[in-house]
Amino acid sequence: MKRISLALLIFFISCIKIFADSSYGVSFSTRMPKTYIILFPEHNYRTPDVLTLSFDMYISQPLSIGQVLMIKYGESSILSLTYIGKDPENCNFVLNPVSDKKKYIEIPFDAGRAVKGNWFTLSIEISLNNRTATVILDDKSYVLSDLNFPETSEYNIFFGPHNAGLSDVIAMAVANVVISENGQVKHVFPLNESKGELAADTLSPVVAEVKFPEW
Repeated sequence: MKRISLALLIFFISCIKIFADSSYGVSFSTRMPKTYIILFPEHNYRTPDVLTLSFDMYISQPLSIGQVLMIKYGESSILSLTYIGKDPENCNFVLNPVSDKKKYIEIPFDAGRAVKGNWFTLSIEISLNNRTATVILDDKSYVLSDLNFPETSEYNIFFGPHNAGLSDVIAMAVANVVISENGQVKHVFPLNESKGELAADTLSPVVAEVKFPEW
C-alpha cells in the first residue's frame, strides 16, 4: 500500500511539474527584505504518523549558504533543511533537528545543475513511529534516524529564513509544493500566482502567506 501511495504521489508531481521552468514558482530574494513562506498561517495541523513533503526547486547560485525550509512539530521539535555550497565539488543539503545540530545527514548536490538551470524534485518523508526523516533526491534516499518527536503535536512548514534557523536564504525558486498525510495527498500549492503575498492550496481553503515574493 505504501509503495502504491508513493507511486501515485510521484505520478501526481510529474503531472504538475511539466509546467515548470526557470521563471515558474516563487523566487526568493537574498536581499532585505528576504522572501519567506508560511504554508499554514492560520493554524497548525495535527501531525500524521507519516508526513511527506515534496516540491520542485531551482538553485541559481550554487555557491552559497542559506535556509531552504523548516518543519515544525509542536512547540520545540523542528527539522531544518539548509543548503551549503562551499565550492563546486562540495555542495550539500543538510537536514538536522534544530535542538541537536550534531545529528544530521548530508545530501550531495551537483552544482552543475544550477548552471544548466534545471529544476529538480526534492522530497522529505517523516515517520513518527520509526523516528526517521528521509530525504529523497534523484531516486536516492538519505535517512536521519533516532529523532525525538512528541507523541502528539501539530505541524507547520516554512520556506526561507526562520527565526529558529538561519537568517540567510539562498537564491532559489520553489514550486509545486505537495503535502501528503499517511499516503494521501492533502495539500497542493502550485505557487503559480503572478502577484501579491498569498498562495492558494488547490485541494483545500488554505491560503499560504508568501512574504516579499519575486513572482
